[in-house]
Amino acid sequence: MMEYSFHYRLEEEWLNLGEVQGVRSDPFHYRLEEEWLNLGEVQGVRFPVPAEAFIPVKSRSGESYGWSTVAVQSYDKDTREYTVLPLDDSDTTRQLPRIYVMFKAEDPRNFAARIKDALDRRREAENLIRCALL
Repeated sequence: MMEYSFHYRLEEEWLNLGEVQGVRSDPFHYRLEEEWLNLGEVQGVRFPVPAEAFIPVKSRSGESYGWSTVAVQSYDKDTREYTVLPLDDSDTTRQLPRIYVMFKAEDPRNFAARIKDALDRRREAENLIRCALL
């Protein structure tokens, strides 16, 4: 019988060769970047758009990553990153790629499917690279 962790490769033995953020899954993007920001527009005034972001959070054991409520302020087309402001006691804005941002108006199932697709694509690309190197 195969162990669960081995079957699902929970303990990765290879070096991770690529960032997930570079993988774009267009079928899962049903709104453009500007359309997300336009959701915060009320009577011609643009307000930050509420979202959840996967960012460093403070914990007892030091710094770790977790989901935090943020306000999305803008999008930079050159870097393809959103500017977000965490709504905890932090004053620092962060630049995040789309894969780390889940808008409150977004269907969580679509977001999860997009993350899974990006991870699957990265794993496939890594396997192709490994085969070429062997």
